[in-house]
Amino acid sequence: ASGIQAQTAVEIALESVDYTVAGRKIELRIEDDGQATDVTQQKLTKLVENEGLKLIIGPLGGSTGSTAREFAATHDEATIVIGSCGTDGVTKGDVPGNFFCYCPSGTQTAYAMGQYCYNELGYRKMITIASDYDFTFSLVNGFLYGFVGAGGEVDTRLWFHKSDTDFSSVIAQIPDDIDG
Repeated sequence: ASGIQAQTAVEIALESVDYTVAGRKIELRIEDDGQATDVTQQKLTKLVENEGLKLIIGPLGGSTGSTAREFAATHDEATIVIGSCGTDGVTKGDVPGNFFCYCPSGTQTAYAMGQYCYNELGYRKMITIASDYDFTFSLVNGFLYGFVGAGGEVDTRLWFHKSDTDFSSVIAQIPDDIDG
């Protein structure tokens, strides 16, 4: 759904200027990487090296955003703009000058939830359960900063593969002595 929403937003913006910016006609190309980093790498290579595109908007995923940042570091002939990634590492360290990410990270968005659970709900001991994916790593990180930073305890962190559909083994590991 986020891909369709992002595509629609770009189309509306370009339609509002008749697909022309600074007197130059803009051609919109849509590619789908299926949120797979190897496909992201292939698509970026095709678009920039083979077809000469100068501006890439996207990709939208955490891991694929990291792949795009790595690509930008070695391909300064194109600018990559990401509006939906949320992985902490994308904007840390030596960010390439042709790479821009303007969305909050998972850490930023989940920090307040950790504080809320401690301060408002009165939880003192919790566990985390999340898929093993860049964005959810950031979410758990932010929650831990907020919750543990406020005085809470999290000693169990359970992870599952993002393609899993059977969570019985994860559920069986949830301790009885937790608040949430």
